[in-house]
Amino acid sequence: MDTQNNASKTGGSGPLVGIVIIILLLAAGGFYFFQKERGGDFMKASSPATDTDPQTEALKATSLSDTASSLEDDLDSTDLGDINSELSDIEAQL
Repeated sequence: MDTQNNASKTGGSGPLVGIVIIILLLAAGGFYFFQKERGGDFMKASSPATDTDPQTEALKATSLSDTASSLEDDLDSTDLGDINSELSDIEAQL
C-alpha cells in the first residue's frame, strides 16, 4: 500500500510542460496582437535597398567560371586599393 501512496504523490512533468506551452502561446499571441495594433509589419519581408554601390556592382560582374585563368582575371580586376584605410577604420571603432 505504501508504493501506491508514493506513486500518487509524484506528479510528473506533464502539467508543468502544459503550463509552459500555454504561457508561450499566450506570449506569442500578445506579441502578434501588439504589433498588429501598432501597425508594425514585422511579418513582411523588407525590400532590398535600391541604392547601388559601384564596388558591389563590380563584384557582381565577376565570372562564374572556376578555371584558374578566370579566377586570376577576377583577382586582377578586384580593387583593393583602399582596404588598408577600411581596416584602420574598423580597428579605430573597436
